[in-house]
Amino acid sequence: MRGELVFAIRLYGEAIKLAPNNGILYSNRALAKLKAMDASGCLQDSMVAATLDPTNHKALHRCATAKRQLGMLESATGDLKRAIALAKQPKERLQLQEDLKQVTADLEAQKRAFQKAKQEKEAKRAATNKSFKYKGGLTIEEHSD
Repeated sequence: MRGELVFAIRLYGEAIKLAPNNGILYSNRALAKLKAMDASGCLQDSMVAATLDPTNHKALHRCATAKRQLGMLESATGDLKRAIALAKQPKERLQLQEDLKQVTADLEAQKRAFQKAKQEKEAKRAATNKSFKYKGGLTIEEHSD
């Protein structure tokens, strides 16, 4: 399977040289790169495809999928929302909406993890700070930073 994907990517590259303004070729090569686990390459090709044809919801979907794999979740949600608005087939719209739910859940989990890490860092910093209270209300704090 891997060899077939590499071959397909190469053939799409040759076709793109012959028709560099054909967004479908970029979109199809983006899918092959996505299947070959090349999220960065998929993102590049799908962005070109979406630029050449802003109504290509498949290019936007591939763009969002690559961004999700690369951890660019907020940007992926925007691409999915645009793709949903452009998709004409109910089945495609449902798939895009399901993907949007998953990316939104990933984004919320990422935000919670960030907040938890921030709180843990602040608690660690607070635990290492020392305060000395003297008569007359004078307080001297020793900080680790």
